[in-house]
Amino acid sequence: MTPADWDIIIKACAALMTSVVIPWAILAYQRRTGVAVTDQQRAAVYSAIQTATGIIQTQFDQGKMTAQVTPGNSAIQAEARIALATVPDAAKAQGATVDMVARKIVANVDIIPRTPAPVVPIAPAEAIAKLPT
Repeated sequence: MTPADWDIIIKACAALMTSVVIPWAILAYQRRTGVAVTDQQRAAVYSAIQTATGIIQTQFDQGKMTAQVTPGNSAIQAEARIALATVPDAAKAQGATVDMVARKIVANVDIIPRTPAPVVPIAPAEAIAKLPT
């Protein structure tokens, strides 16, 4: 056999290992130990919290939320529950609770109201023409 032949065999074995054997071994380990938090699960919970934060931020900016922005606020608690319900497996793997998610939502909300900038009137052309040069 030539080195090129061995190269093909080694690449095929490596592909088999990375696509079948290693994921199977990781899955078996996770089932045995209960450790199952992946980057995708972390990203899923983070995304759900960011979405809930955006909803609360919009309500606050539009004046629909007049209560204090605290973890105990019923609207924030409800959004935290919804956020956890959208990613139940990922939240369970991380041990996420409604209280923890509510605190993260509050930490992300910008409590300075976003009101439109004041409109500055533009002087009419006649007023500009009368200005001394």
